[in-house]
Amino acid sequence: MRFIHTIRRFMSINKDYLPAFYLTLGFLLVNQGLVAYINYTIGNLTDSITAANLTAFGTQLLLLAAVQLLHLATEYQVNYRVNHLSECFVKRLRIHTYKKITNASMKWLDENQLGDIISRINGDLNALVNQINTFMTWQLAGLITFVVYTAACFFIHVKLSLVSFGIVPVLAILQFLTGRPIAKLCEKRSAAEGQANSVFVGLIGGLGIIKSFRSEQHFSQKYNRQVDKTVAANVKSFSLEFLMYPLQILMGYLPNIITLVFGSYLVINGELSIGMLFSYILLSTSAMDSIGSLSWQVRNIYDTIGISERIFGIWDIEEENTDGRLITKATDIPVTFEHIQFSYRPEQPVISNISFTVRPGEHIAIVGASGSGKSTVMKLLSGFYTADAGTIFVFGNRLEDWDKERLREHISYVGQDSFLFPGSIYSNVALGSQHASEERILACIRAVGLDNLNLHTPTGERGVLLSGGQKQRVCVARALLKDADILLMDEPTSALDTESEYYVQQAVKEFAVERTCITIAHRLSTILHTDRILCMKDGQIVETGSHAELMERGGVYKQLYLKQQNEFA
Repeated sequence: MRFIHTIRRFMSINKDYLPAFYLTLGFLLVNQGLVAYINYTIGNLTDSITAANLTAFGTQLLLLAAVQLLHLATEYQVNYRVNHLSECFVKRLRIHTYKKITNASMKWLDENQLGDIISRINGDLNALVNQINTFMTWQLAGLITFVVYTAACFFIHVKLSLVSFGIVPVLAILQFLTGRPIAKLCEKRSAAEGQANSVFVGLIGGLGIIKSFRSEQHFSQKYNRQVDKTVAANVKSFSLEFLMYPLQILMGYLPNIITLVFGSYLVINGELSIGMLFSYILLSTSAMDSIGSLSWQVRNIYDTIGISERIFGIWDIEEENTDGRLITKATDIPVTFEHIQFSYRPEQPVISNISFTVRPGEHIAIVGASGSGKSTVMKLLSGFYTADAGTIFVFGNRLEDWDKERLREHISYVGQDSFLFPGSIYSNVALGSQHASEERILACIRAVGLDNLNLHTPTGERGVLLSGGQKQRVCVARALLKDADILLMDEPTSALDTESEYYVQQAVKEFAVERTCITIAHRLSTILHTDRILCMKDGQIVETGSHAELMERGGVYKQLYLKQQNEFA
């Protein structure tokens, strides 16, 4: 059963809360047991009135008052524990899901659409949180009420209980059979909403391009199609739910009618007292009301099962390899690639048998045409992807043997995408180096030529309030501040003018002294004075040497260089 599977998956991350959960169940049982006993005492009180027994009446009245006081004492414990446990479950759910996202492999993030991931985190996760709160505060109590009151009814009269409750399992099975398809429809609806969100995220992120190419109608139609799928799934879900309404009405009223008719027959035949029939009706009505309220929420339950599958899909994602435990360097050699092969898709190799070693303090550049595998080298070295074959050594240890957090302490990275977080220039530069002194943070900012800006001005979402060159310089300053042993820069000056490029080059010279630096460069004029240049073509290193050596050979590098010179001439 998917419902049982959902409960098991959810409780698997809340095992340490199981004692508190069982204790809460215990308080619920005691609380509802006291209410059941109050209803039972009311029956005895009624019988003492009909028998004109004043002594019995006084005794039952005192007992009723005592049990009522005890019930009120447990009511606070029940409400506090249920709500507190609900908040604990919700907290664990959010933290576990967030942890799974942060530990996700780059492969999973690249293969899934951002809008769908956001839909799962915002829409599905919030819906699941609301359902957990509803379950803990209402549905769980309703289930306990039904169990306790049903047991009390059987205690009062077994034959009457068998007759009045006998139809409940039949109705429950029918409701279950009609309700199962709702979960699948809800899952389809959530998936369609995720696709619609993906279209919407693309619309917001690329609105300028969409307007430039007059593609508003295309994206509008694409979004409308996903919304139509969402509506269709909802309509089908509601249609099935409407079929369940008659069953829910029968579950609420039919057992009560049977109880009244057959109970009256038992009273007439002297098999049951009027007081006990009164107590029985109170208990059975409350039991049916509780199970009836649960039946009205069947759609929410199956909705929860559907959206849970999408959340569990996040829990089951491929995570980064975190088996490594090494935290110290084995040698001083920063980087060694040995016969590395890699492909994003099996049929499309990106890196083919490359090998090279970077010496301590060496500044090297990787150049080549677009698609030659330059950025992939950076991603492999950063541990974002795992090579298909070969071995990468970082300071003498195999990359996979490193503890990932300790590995990345030694690496500072500037990517092609100059990503900034909402905040200020200052906070973005200080990211990951929160313990750096203000003096050093300001020195890095000055070094890249940003000290003429208000450092506490908001950067906007993804840095939209800054120019492309300013964003790039913030990212370079952030990498320099980290002061890691290895500095990786993927086209760090691609969006810079000549003056800004000069600032960045001087900053790297100043702050990366005795640091190993690997730079990917499109503008070859920026790497003329590097110690060594690796020229790549079709996923292979075809030439290695200094600028002068490679020019003298007259190979691929010289062709790239002369082509650029002609373009800029």
